[in-house]
Amino acid sequence: MELADEFRNRAQRCLKLAQEAPTLEAQTHWLAMAQLWFSLAQHAEEQDAAFLGKTAPQLAAEENGKENGHSGDNGEEGK
Repeated sequence: MELADEFRNRAQRCLKLAQEAPTLEAQTHWLAMAQLWFSLAQHAEEQDAAFLGKTAPQLAAEENGKENGHSGDNGEEGK
């Protein structure tokens, strides 16, 4: 998921630049770039999910668990 996170960070930077853009043309450019980066992030997640045999929502749930201090494997399987 690291690649998808990097793409999202780039998209966020583009959104910030769009807010600060001095012209409508520049704003439109940065918004288009942000959309591209967000699309790439989604594609990267889908590729990760396909590689691991999981759906993107499953991977997102696992990542959220890691960020909240959960390992995703609570050791209770089979009990």
